Amino acid sequence: MEDIMNLRELSLSKLKQLQKEAALAVATRETQLRQEARAKLESVAAEYGLGLDEIMGAPTLNKGGKMSYPPLYRNPGDPEQTWSGRGRRPLWLLKLLETGHDLSEYLI
Repeated sequence: MEDIMNLRELSLSKLKQLQKEAALAVATRETQLRQEARAKLESVAAEYGLGLDEIMGAPTLNKGGKMSYPPLYRNPGDPEQTWSGRGRRPLWLLKLLETGHDLSEYLI
């Protein structure tokens, strides 16, 4: 409770300075924690001979320079037809869903 009382006694300029310093400390710590977590995850992925991006399904750039996401759904009638789950649903999937099928049936 004493800390709260001291904060109430600080001038506005001191409070704003403290706020900036606290925001910077939080951002720095969050960045540090993300880097540590990523390093641990990359280490575990490497044990399996994989890269972290492979496991997480990170998007890649296609020939046109646009983001390309890994497929999440596959057409059972034509395995070449897939859908990433982004954008419009493909016609093959819409037809299957119209006949009462569930989207989860086509997860890869």
